[in-house]
Amino acid sequence: MSNAQSNGNGAPVAHRRVDFWDDVDDHTCVLLASLGFSTRYICERTDLSPSQVTYRLKKAGLTTENHASRSDFRNGTSPMANIVLGQVRQVADAQFVKHLKKYL
Repeated sequence: MSNAQSNGNGAPVAHRRVDFWDDVDDHTCVLLASLGFSTRYICERTDLSPSQVTYRLKKAGLTTENHASRSDFRNGTSPMANIVLGQVRQVADAQFVKHLKKYL
């Protein structure tokens, strides 16, 4: 019996070191998670499986108790949520006002 894992399509998955600096999927995984995106969404945007996403988040320390969770971002209570809101609020507000003028 082989110890090789499958990617769901029957093809074996090659094992490699996690590299948050040079591997686009690894970096994207952690970035999207820090923005509160779900594992499912991260899998859709990368070539990673749900288990690989979970492993990378653990390696990056994003699942520890002293790090804000992805739900904290969605709830608006994480430092990253405050940064993002501060950056996009003016644009989002302008779009909302435009929408209201069109429909009210």
